[in-house]
Amino acid sequence: MSRNTKKQRTKKSNRSRQAVNKASIQKDGAIHVRSIEEFERFLDDPRPVLVDFWAPWCGPCKTMAPHFDKVAKDFEDQVIFLKVDTEKTPDLATSFGIRSIPTIIALEGTQVVNSNVGLMSEDSLARMARKELDKSQGVTLGARIGRLFGRGQDKDLTQQSMGA
Repeated sequence: MSRNTKKQRTKKSNRSRQAVNKASIQKDGAIHVRSIEEFERFLDDPRPVLVDFWAPWCGPCKTMAPHFDKVAKDFEDQVIFLKVDTEKTPDLATSFGIRSIPTIIALEGTQVVNSNVGLMSEDSLARMARKELDKSQGVTLGARIGRLFGRGQDKDLTQQSMGA
């Protein structure tokens, strides 16, 4: 990656962090987005984005909320975790074709690259976050498989798979 590209990504990341401080509400690791404009501020960030579409009356959403917040804390500064209340921002939910809640989507820019409809466990959410983080960092499939079987550290496996 060139120096300029890295600088640009860092600037965008810093702007997203500033957006959190100015507009959105961050509770327990996840960022509660209150408008489409706030949501769009996170789309330029180079980090993966996981979005939880939920509603206050939804039982499964309430059950999953502490798991989502826990994983958000675990991946803090690596993955952006957004919560979108479909009652307060129905246009945002509609723009992504959300028909059932809870729905979790993973975004790369404005593109949905992964999704899950229904209740997810903490482990499932962590796996989804790890998968999206690995993709954003260029971690190879071989390194991911090696991690599953407990072969060394991620860094060593990535270097081995690249022929280093």
